[in-house]
Amino acid sequence: MSPASPWSMSMGGWNTCLAEMEVVDEHCTSGLLDKIFVMVNVEENRGAWENDANDDKCLMRHEWMEALIRIAETKYCGEQLGADALTVDRALKRLLSSHFEGVLPTVATYDMDSFRHERLYFEEVDAVYKKYHKDLSVLYAVYSEGGGVAGASKFGVDQWIKLLSNSACLNDEVSRMEAVFLFVWSRMRITDELFYEATRVSSLTFCDFLEVLARLADTFCVPDEAQMAEVPHAAKGDPASLLTFYESATKATVEERGRALERRPSSVGFISAKTQPLARKLDLVLKYLLGNLAIGIGGAGEIVDGKRRRRRLGVHLTKDQKEQYNTGKRTLQATLKCKKAFHEDGD
Repeated sequence: MSPASPWSMSMGGWNTCLAEMEVVDEHCTSGLLDKIFVMVNVEENRGAWENDANDDKCLMRHEWMEALIRIAETKYCGEQLGADALTVDRALKRLLSSHFEGVLPTVATYDMDSFRHERLYFEEVDAVYKKYHKDLSVLYAVYSEGGGVAGASKFGVDQWIKLLSNSACLNDEVSRMEAVFLFVWSRMRITDELFYEATRVSSLTFCDFLEVLARLADTFCVPDEAQMAEVPHAAKGDPASLLTFYESATKATVEERGRALERRPSSVGFISAKTQPLARKLDLVLKYLLGNLAIGIGGAGEIVDGKRRRRRLGVHLTKDQKEQYNTGKRTLQATLKCKKAFHEDGD
């Protein structure tokens, strides 16, 4: 990934990848690899419409595939190899088997569909989505509004990261890089990144948005039912939530807090096999996300999308939390005039 975009590879990422894969040798020097990067990245017919979507200084997916073929030719098809020279197809196969297969990090070989079939596509998960559907629909519209070219709607990586920052979901549970991976894995693939409009390549539909929230929830290490039952707010008639759980943990002793927040083995890695039902985790994390957004707009505020649909987020807070975080009724609205409802110093 390039630092600015997960859809392309910068020269820095190129050099790091090939160094870790130990591709450099006497036939394929680092200087030659730099030349391959430049050659593949050259855009022909500069006035063509395809070049508008093609990053001038980074490799897109089709350019990366061409670059691999050029590396294979350089390493295994050169005249200097004599009788040992291979055909291009065999050279590419050798390059991938010798330098990439079994060497790539787990995150690079992760099967994105496994989560869908093993965790996501179940009725109990669908029931959670139905419970929060109206809130999530308006929330998606608010963060998508004006995010694309010429003010068009787009829910891209920037909008995703802003949402997680505003809802306190970028924390010890989920890093920014992990959040980007979750976003990429939830996006529907298309066959040609240049032919289709840029927003389809780099943004999430509402269905994709629902999926990335489920992937986010599965990354969290949520307390089990026994731990949640000990949350003091539950005894006051308010349902226990992650917000109340974390609040109670901050007031506990160091030993109690460490025990409460200790991560289970299934949650150490964000793609580790999970043990708790996704439906329960999704319910807790969505309430946590929406509750933190409510706190960000004064506890009693609301979100309003471009169609004037309104949702009060304070319902996801306890009575005590509403009183504690009540800083005046404010609105997170899908207009440029009102977008400062959140502090944006983390963007």
